[in-house]
Amino acid sequence: MGIWLDVRHLTLRDVRLQEVQVEDHTESRLAGFAEYFDRFVNILIELLYATPAAKSPVTDVDSMKVQARHWFHSSALTFRSAVMLSNRGYYLESQILDRSLIEILAKVRYFHKHPDKLPGFQSLANKKKNRTTWKEIFNEVLPGYYDEYSWSLSYVAHGGVGANVYRMEKDTAGNRFVSTGLSYKEFWASASANQKNVFMLGYLRTYRKIFPEAIGLLSPALRAELLDVEDFLERCVKEHIAGKSGSNDWHIATEAIWNV
Repeated sequence: MGIWLDVRHLTLRDVRLQEVQVEDHTESRLAGFAEYFDRFVNILIELLYATPAAKSPVTDVDSMKVQARHWFHSSALTFRSAVMLSNRGYYLESQILDRSLIEILAKVRYFHKHPDKLPGFQSLANKKKNRTTWKEIFNEVLPGYYDEYSWSLSYVAHGGVGANVYRMEKDTAGNRFVSTGLSYKEFWASASANQKNVFMLGYLRTYRKIFPEAIGLLSPALRAELLDVEDFLERCVKEHIAGKSGSNDWHIATEAIWNV
C-alpha cells in the first residue's frame, strides 16, 4: 500500500477551526486528565511561592537550588504549552516539549546529587565542551529510561523517521496517507496523557526531595491538595498498568520517574 499526501486545500483558518474541534473532543474524552492537570500546575506554582527566596549562592548546593527553582518555574509553563498542543491535535509538537520536560527533571535530580558538577554543565554557554553526557545523567538518576528517551523523545525531536507516524492516517481501504490537517487521534491523545501523568508525579516528588522546607510552609489545605493530586496521579499510573494486564516495557522504563 502506498503513502500519499492528503491534498485537501487547507488554509490557516481551516487549521484554527480544526484546533477548536479537536480540543473540544479531547476535553470530552479526557475530562479527568484535564481537571487534575490544572490542579497539578496550580500546586506546582504554589510550591514555588512557598519556597524561601534564594539568597546569594555561597556553596555549590546553594547554586544548585537557585538553578533548580528556575527550572521548576520554567517547567510549569512548558507543561501548560505541551498540554495545549496535545489537546489541539499537535501530538508531535507536544512530544518535543515532553523531551524538554524530562531533561529538566533528569538535570534537577542529577545535580541535586552532584551540585559540584553544575558549573561544568553550565559552561556550555561559554562554548566549553560539556563533560557530563545525557546518557550519564539518565543512567544514574533514571536508570532504565535512557533508551526510551533516545528513541521516543530525542530521536523524534530531531526529525527521525519515527516522527512520521504522528502525521499518518489510513483511509477506509487501508491506504496510508499524510494528513496536512488536525484531527483527534485516540491513541496519541491517550499516550500523551499517560506520559504526562508519569512526568507530573515525578516532578512533584522530586520537588519534595529538593525543597522539603517548602512543604512545611504550605497551608494545611494546600498540603492536602498536594497529597490528593499525587494520589490521583499514582492511581492513574497503576490503573494503566492494570489495564495492560501488568507492566509492559514502557511501564518498567518509566517507573524510575515517578516511584521515588
